[in-house]
Amino acid sequence: MTNDLFMQASSPAGDFAGVFEYDGEVGCFYLYRLSASGENGRIDGAIQIVKGRLSFEPDEIEIRWNAEQDRVALFIRCSLWALFNVKSGAAYGQSYSRVLLSNVPIDQAFS
Repeated sequence: MTNDLFMQASSPAGDFAGVFEYDGEVGCFYLYRLSASGENGRIDGAIQIVKGRLSFEPDEIEIRWNAEQDRVALFIRCSLWALFNVKSGAAYGQSYSRVLLSNVPIDQAFS
């Protein structure tokens, strides 16, 4: 397993990014607002995904934006696990477990 991991996917418009960061102990999925001026942006939301060792490999993680660019999601092992709705400000997700199902509402889901 890897000690540190950082993955991000910027929205096509370039105003937000979905970010997964793991520091060897804790992994979180963030909604990050990018700055138009090139200065530091800010974290608009955070969902803790893992505490302790990762139970998945880095290549089993994917961050995707939906076609409307209003939702960004974290997929683990091809399953939608966490989601930020940029328009409503809603955040959905929970700590990852192989035995749990995602708690992202079906009306927010996309593939």
